[in-house]
Amino acid sequence: MDKASEKSKDIEVEVIDESMNQVLQRDSALEMEMLELFEDITLEDVVLNKACVGKVVGCKDMPASVVKKILTGVWRRLGPWRMKKCEDGVMGFFFDEEDDCAFVLEKRPWIVNGVLLNLKPWPVEGEVRVAEFEVASFWVQFHGLPTRFLKDENAAIMGKKVGSFLNGWEI
Repeated sequence: MDKASEKSKDIEVEVIDESMNQVLQRDSALEMEMLELFEDITLEDVVLNKACVGKVVGCKDMPASVVKKILTGVWRRLGPWRMKKCEDGVMGFFFDEEDDCAFVLEKRPWIVNGVLLNLKPWPVEGEVRVAEFEVASFWVQFHGLPTRFLKDENAAIMGKKVGSFLNGWEI
């Protein structure tokens, strides 16, 4: 008798929880459905103004395949685009048209599955640093403000109350 068969042990199961078994099968099927293959893209494929980088902030374990599936629905009106999974949770987004990349960057912030997808233009030097994703710009609306306070100079004062104030054209 070899050593592998000496260490194996048969365990008798008295009860099988069929509902739990169905849940496990369903989850396994969903996981397989979410599995996608990502094509290999080199930096030579990146064209100026047709790429951006992003990182999901607030959820360490969101698979890139989930991000891609959600964005495929959200960005369905755009032309063809591809995604490359990079290191440290960073993802590269590559568009066939400059206008599509500009649209995606202009319409920031993007919320994916309830968390922020922080997008930035593709770095000129080509190297992505994770620290670049620690800050994100948001449009903020204030409601219920009396009409007499609706002045440009008050926008900066109110904006500084919630963070750093940026004019719309600085974003």
